[in-house]
Amino acid sequence: MDHPITRILSCCTMSEIVDEGITRVYNEVVSLLAHMDDQTKSEIALRIALISETKLASVVTVLLEKLQQDEQNRVDIYYVLNTVLLMDIGGLERRLLKKIITLASSHMRETQEATNELKVAASDILVTLAGCYFNDVMSELQSHLKPPELPEEFIFITLGNLSAYALECIPFVGRTLYAMFLMLELVKDSRLRQAFCGELKMSKEFNVFNSRLLNVSKELAGVRLGIQEIQADHVKDQSHLQDAIVSKEMAGVRLGIVEIQADHVKDPPYLQDAIGEKHPFPSNA
Repeated sequence: MDHPITRILSCCTMSEIVDEGITRVYNEVVSLLAHMDDQTKSEIALRIALISETKLASVVTVLLEKLQQDEQNRVDIYYVLNTVLLMDIGGLERRLLKKIITLASSHMRETQEATNELKVAASDILVTLAGCYFNDVMSELQSHLKPPELPEEFIFITLGNLSAYALECIPFVGRTLYAMFLMLELVKDSRLRQAFCGELKMSKEFNVFNSRLLNVSKELAGVRLGIQEIQADHVKDQSHLQDAIVSKEMAGVRLGIVEIQADHVKDPPYLQDAIGEKHPFPSNA
C-alpha cells in the first residue's frame, strides 16, 4: 500500500507543493492583518511572527506587498514587520533586506503624503535592521547626505537613533561629521535644526569616544609591551640564575674532585698497599 505522502507527490510536482505552501502563508497572514485593530495589534503581530519562525521569507514578502498596497494601514504593518524581524532578524535573505531598507527609507523621506507616525515606524524598522545589518542601513542613510542638499529630517533622527550601536558607528563618524559641517549654514527650519543638532552632538561624542578608545588602546599596547619586556627579562634572569647555579655546582664538583685527588696523592704507600691487600695497616706500637 502506498504511503499518503507518496500518493501526494505522485499527483503534484514539487513546485506546486511549494506554491501551495506560499499561498497558504499568504492567505493566513492577510487574514490576520484584516482583523487587526488597536486592541488586537500586539496579539496578531505575535501570531504572524510565530508563523515566520518557519516561513520567514514568505511572511516578509507578504508584508512588503501589503506595505506597498495598503496605504491606510502602513503603520500597523510596519509594527508587525518589526515584531517579525525582532523574532528572527539574522535569517533574512539579502534580496528581502534590500527591499525593506529601500522601502522604509523611501517612506521615511516622503515630504507630502507620509505622516509623522509612518516616518517614525519606517525609521524604527531601519534601527531594528541595524542590529544585524548595520553597514547596509548606514550606507543607505549616508547616501542621502549630499551637501549642499539637505536631507529629510528623519535621516538625522535615524542616524541619531543608531547610537545604540556605538562601536559599529565609529568607522562612519568622520564622513557623517564632514557632510554635516558642509550643510550647517543651510539648516533653517527649526525641526530640521533640532534633528541636525541632535545627530551632530551624537557624532561629536562618538568622535571623542573614538579618540579615547584609541588612547586606551595605545596605553594597553604599552602595558602589554611592558609585560612582554618584563617576561623576557624574567626569562633571561632565570637563565642567568640557572647558569650561575650550574656553574656553582660544577665548581663544587670540580673542587671535590681536586680535593679527592689531593687526598689520594697524600695517602701514604702503606694505604695503597693495604688496598691492594699486600700487607695489613702498620700498628702504632
